[in-house]
Formats: sequence, C-alpha cells, structure tokens
Amino acid sequence: MGTFIDFWAQLFFRKYDYNFYEILILLCFVQRMMMLLFSVFLIFQELTHIQVEKLEGALGVPYFSWVIGQFFARKNQ
Repeated sequence: MGTFIDFWAQLFFRKYDYNFYEILILLCFVQRMMMLLFSVFLIFQELTHIQVEKLEGALGVPYFSWVIGQFFARKNQ
C-alpha cells in the first residue's frame, strides 16, 4: 500500500525534489502514527463498548492528508 501511495504522491508532487525513499519513509511514519491512534481507539472501544470505527476513519484520513500537506508545504518556506 505504501508503494502505491508513494507512486501517487510522486505524481502529484513531482515539482519537489524528493525521491522515492524519502516519501516512503514519510508514509511509513504517518502510517505508524495512525496505527497508534487506532490502537488508542480500540482500547477505548473495548473498555466502553462504544463503536468508534467511523470516528477512526473520520480522523485518520484528514490526519494523513494534513501531514503530507505539511511535509510538502515545508519546502516552500
């Protein structure tokens, strides 16, 4: 999945001088942070029996997009 996302990130942000491996490391970091967030939600769900899967997705996708945007916006400053 990381390679697929990396391909599209390279395509959309081709004016930046990041190579395949730099973007792949970024994606690995972001996915690791999302898994940490999801594990916190899972512990919460198991303790309270409140279903939070939709909330995980609603927070995970914008977070993923925001981090990638911040990474590429940093180059312009």
